[in-house]
Amino acid sequence: MKKLFLISLLLNTTFLFAQNKTTAFDTDILSSSDYVVGVPYLLENDGTINGIQLENNATEVQAQFGIYADDNDGPGALIYTSDIVQLSEKNLQLSIQDIELEKGKYWIMTNYKTEGKHLKADISNPLAKVYYMPSQFGQAFPSLGYDFEMYEGHQFPIKLLMQPKEVQPLFEVFPNPTVGQLYINGTQKEYNITVFDSNAKKVLSLRSHDYNTVLEMESLQKGTYYVSVEGEETFRVLKK
Repeated sequence: MKKLFLISLLLNTTFLFAQNKTTAFDTDILSSSDYVVGVPYLLENDGTINGIQLENNATEVQAQFGIYADDNDGPGALIYTSDIVQLSEKNLQLSIQDIELEKGKYWIMTNYKTEGKHLKADISNPLAKVYYMPSQFGQAFPSLGYDFEMYEGHQFPIKLLMQPKEVQPLFEVFPNPTVGQLYINGTQKEYNITVFDSNAKKVLSLRSHDYNTVLEMESLQKGTYYVSVEGEETFRVLKK
């Protein structure tokens, strides 16, 4: 049987939740006033953030999101503030303007308007950290997160949606296939070029002293070759 606990957190805000032993986000969080609460989120790769996903109770309440950099395992500098949205869907996916973020830890803070059971929580991990502060809805997120207060034992299903960062090639090789000349455009002025045949035998090598280099391949037999540029990128080239 579930036991009910009453927790008073700062000033005049109260959360009521039901404890259970599962790890699912199945605990309703009841608030008696406007508040901001947020969770840590770890980005495993550099990339473009273009959305925020939140599981909630679809209470039609208004909410606003802020993304903070991490500072000593807590919210630091404010990076982004979203528009105000309506929590009308249980699984909300909010599109936001593209934000370039490096891999690392961030904090997603959510400002909820008025009282109600808006959040779903997992309370199975007593060491899980969230940060909280009472805040009138519509008030700007603080530029620094040092006024948020930490408490333990809650996890909320909020995460960032990321588009993987597109890796730009360092070099461009063309035309491919080629009948003789191969052009190499680089992002640096000096680099080594080595050409191998299909048996991994080195057949050509030179050092470029310009951003644009012409590789003469007329003397090579028809077939497949591998052009290694500065040991950074290798291109498969067909000689006709």
